[in-house]
Amino acid sequence: MEEKIQFRKERDVEDVINATFAFVKQEFLHLFKGVLYIAGPFILISAIMNSYYQVDVMNTVISENMENPENPFAAFEQFFNAKYLLAILFALLGNLLLTTTTYSYVDNYVRNGAGNFTLIDLWNSVKMNIIPVLIALIVATLLTVLGTFAFVIPGIYIGISLSFIAILKIHEQVSIGDALSRCFKLIRAKWWNTLLVVVFISIIAAIVGFVFTIPEFIYSGIKGLNSLNEGAAAYQSDLLMVFFSVIGVFFATIVNALTMIAISFQYFKLVEYHDKPDLNRRLEDLYGDARNEAQDNSDEEKQ
Repeated sequence: MEEKIQFRKERDVEDVINATFAFVKQEFLHLFKGVLYIAGPFILISAIMNSYYQVDVMNTVISENMENPENPFAAFEQFFNAKYLLAILFALLGNLLLTTTTYSYVDNYVRNGAGNFTLIDLWNSVKMNIIPVLIALIVATLLTVLGTFAFVIPGIYIGISLSFIAILKIHEQVSIGDALSRCFKLIRAKWWNTLLVVVFISIIAAIVGFVFTIPEFIYSGIKGLNSLNEGAAAYQSDLLMVFFSVIGVFFATIVNALTMIAISFQYFKLVEYHDKPDLNRRLEDLYGDARNEAQDNSDEEKQ
């Protein structure tokens, strides 16, 4: 049961980023399959609802501006409808499942080794951890928001400190109180280092996610120009626009797993730096082998 990529290892920021891409390259098919089966349906429904909502918004804005040019804000009164609420609901569920699935995959990889767990194992892990992860994320978000209200800087500090609370909760199976204190304890000497990892990988993930939305932006721009002549009819029943929007939202959401994997590497790096579990394990194995060898020699001498 040997890991092809070692998570329990001290790394600098560049090494964490490189390890993240190496892991994605190695595990892409299995990880993507797990994410697609477990979180994919909710992300897809959210993307579809969001796409149709965007088309409705464009139709409403254009129609209202043409019919009621004196009040350009009249269209915004119709924005918060059932499609909007459903899109938000499924987006939250999709992101929760994406988070739990990605971190559960990493946890199974660390515990069992590459290729030594199945999709059923991953699903069982997600079912077991989704509620604890939800509670942890809610608490972390509330603390970050409260810290942000207190002159912003405390919010940034808390947000970075609790960035790996989900993987910690899954891997260590501790209470929410212990998880919070453990986060602050682990990050104490490596806060700036963790900030750099989160910022760099978030920028990379944003750029990659943006690539998937380029077709939608181009097509939307073309339709926007056409709407000057055709009015709201330019957006009516435009399946191609919906298709580009769904693809963009779907893959831009899944790309967030990249950030989660980098945070996982950072978490295990901090655990290794603080607790030295891998070093202790190797020392125990070394001393154990030495004791066994001494015992064997003693038995031979007695015989």
